[in-house]
Amino acid sequence: MATECTHSPTGRHIPTTSSGRCQYCYGYEPGTGPLDAPPRDATRVPRPLDEWHEEHGDALWWCWAGNDWLGEPPYVGSPLDLGQTVEVHTHRQTGEKPAARFDVGGWPGYHTHWTPLPAQPYAPES
Repeated sequence: MATECTHSPTGRHIPTTSSGRCQYCYGYEPGTGPLDAPPRDATRVPRPLDEWHEEHGDALWWCWAGNDWLGEPPYVGSPLDLGQTVEVHTHRQTGEKPAARFDVGGWPGYHTHWTPLPAQPYAPES
């Protein structure tokens, strides 16, 4: 990273991620800046899984499939989500053991990038 930041009002890089990326440079394509191109919305810049930390909390999770996004809605949550265990009991069952036990919900495990959750909407007009 260069010693001067052309995007920051102070002229200094301010690292905010585990990779040391500057919070002002993060939303720009390399070689561009506020005078060269409009900034990208920093909340829409996808960050890789290894930059997420539990202090970030829940996020929107996306899956990059080689050369495009997977095309499904994002997962909302975190890699720490455990889901719940569901037991299935049938009317013919006579013992105390459930007929089946499944883990449902929780972290799917295949998402590669995340973006922060959007801010809450404005209050409705009454």
